[in-house]
Amino acid sequence: MRRWKVLILGIMVALIVALPVWGNSSEPPSILLIVPGAPDELVVSVGERDHYIEASRRDKMLESYFLFYQRETDPVDNLKVKAVGDGYNLSIPVEDITQRYHNVYTLDLDKGTLTEGKDPLRAAAYVFMRVVLTLIIEGLVFLFMGFRSRRSWIVFLIVNLITQGGLNLWINTVTYNDYSLFFGLIFYEIVILIVEMVAFLALLKEHKKWRRVLYVLIANSMSLLVGGYILTVLPY
Repeated sequence: MRRWKVLILGIMVALIVALPVWGNSSEPPSILLIVPGAPDELVVSVGERDHYIEASRRDKMLESYFLFYQRETDPVDNLKVKAVGDGYNLSIPVEDITQRYHNVYTLDLDKGTLTEGKDPLRAAAYVFMRVVLTLIIEGLVFLFMGFRSRRSWIVFLIVNLITQGGLNLWINTVTYNDYSLFFGLIFYEIVILIVEMVAFLALLKEHKKWRRVLYVLIANSMSLLVGGYILTVLPY
């Protein structure tokens, strides 16, 4: 039991210490608007009076992101968000901007409201979805590699919930910069590969060491490939 506690503590410390700081190869967004169910015709812009700047748009499943950059918003004193198209015609003032970059707002088209930050339920749902998908992928590999004992599956669940939970909580903090996301994803997968290799070699008793090593390599390679694709489709 003591070994379990020490190993789990080591995994958590490794994930926390390994938090990367990424240099962006492009300017990060100054303001990001999350718009659930945004119609294709919707045009979102920010500005004041007769001067408005149209957002850069990125579409994901179920929602769209509208990005504005610091060079665009700095000259404007009293920002308003305009959303026009497909029957919508909204003009909403932006309250105090809290920081130079990474200001995230959620725009509810039906209610006509602009709320700072992400919807906590939305964030929890996407973290849960990504973790479950990863567990299914790596669980199928685990099963295919012949791991059947109850102890093996308990180890699998505990280790993966810690590593994948930590990874997906980090993904939820990324402010929609694809460079940071994908370089960070590769970095974290390397950390997770090392952590899981140590954990499964120490805790699994079923099968020889070479099979446990092979499982970790195959499972994490598939997780990286499939997870990377999922992030291009699902919101994060």
